[in-house]
Amino acid sequence: MRPETKTLQVTFAPDAPMAAVEVVAPDFSVVKRVMMRGGDTQEIAVACDKVFLRISLPSGRTVTLPDRGSLSRTVTLESLNLPSLEKKHFELSDVSELAFGPTDAAMDARAFSLVPDNHWNVVLMNDNRQPVSGRFFFTKTQWSWQAPAPESYQALAHLIVGLGKKMQLNVNIPAHTRTLDIRHRFTEDEEAYRIRLTTSVESADTLLSFLSRGNLAAASSMSSWASSCEDLLMRKGSDPAGAAVGGYLLLKMGKYERLHDWPRNLAGDTDELRSADGAVIWASQLIAMGKVEEINEIKRYLFAAADSSLPVYTEGLRLLFEGLRLLGDDGNKKLEKLISRLGTILWESPLTAYLTGSGAKKNPDIKPVIIDIGLAAD
Repeated sequence: MRPETKTLQVTFAPDAPMAAVEVVAPDFSVVKRVMMRGGDTQEIAVACDKVFLRISLPSGRTVTLPDRGSLSRTVTLESLNLPSLEKKHFELSDVSELAFGPTDAAMDARAFSLVPDNHWNVVLMNDNRQPVSGRFFFTKTQWSWQAPAPESYQALAHLIVGLGKKMQLNVNIPAHTRTLDIRHRFTEDEEAYRIRLTTSVESADTLLSFLSRGNLAAASSMSSWASSCEDLLMRKGSDPAGAAVGGYLLLKMGKYERLHDWPRNLAGDTDELRSADGAVIWASQLIAMGKVEEINEIKRYLFAAADSSLPVYTEGLRLLFEGLRLLGDDGNKKLEKLISRLGTILWESPLTAYLTGSGAKKNPDIKPVIIDIGLAAD
């Protein structure tokens, strides 16, 4: 006789962040793993009501919500021990604010290089290396940028943070970024920078956060969204960064038939590459499918990506390194040049980020610098 099943209802409050949810039985086996966002409700068949929820947040933190003896569970910011959105707004004194339109930004050097403090400075540019429009907030310990309007689209590309006179942090930024926030802490013993950004595609933020932290179990909970990723690739012209995210997930899932040849179209011609992410995804797709007869195609696209401004996402940079190692002496030579060019790579960042300058080399006489880069909720 089969045991009677019950229905567990899990609801995310409207302001709850997107997260991976595991329903765990009393024997610690995972009943089901799902991805949920604010306002979602999922009904899950369970053998008993003594199950608990294990929630993986994009920040890397895991929250366990214990068994409450109920088949109806609601996940809130309070239960996740996260601050409300209101508390994330500026609560600092002496905040300076600048608001620029496209013309003003091009004319005012402060939009190009805002200097909150003598210890550090910030430069935010588009893919043409021109200043961007938007609202800038800054103090001696914080620098923030907001896109001018929800419907606006700017081809953001580069964030450069000058860390004193001897080191520079370079970060590739997705084109569909909506907010960017940098916090700075400076003491006698160390210097720390915390960088957080959000984009217009919450699912992309969440997925990349999981992948960058090696949380493949949480990332796999997004497998049911393959259709959404395919749709992102189909509209690659209007949102190339979102299309790249969709491509990485489909590649990770082995859904090569759903990738079609869209990554190649996303990349464009290797003589004038539009997307290094697209080039890496296309080459990695051919490698994964065992297309040895396409070795010249693989080489062309990987070399083009290596010679460009590089993939936006660290997942792409990692695949680029792996692909070049497979190409023998020519690939290894290209890889050596790339490593020399990038200095110290921050592999734990979800976005391609690297340190250059003499301060980027290990030196016991230089004050240690801690850099934490992340996407989505934290």
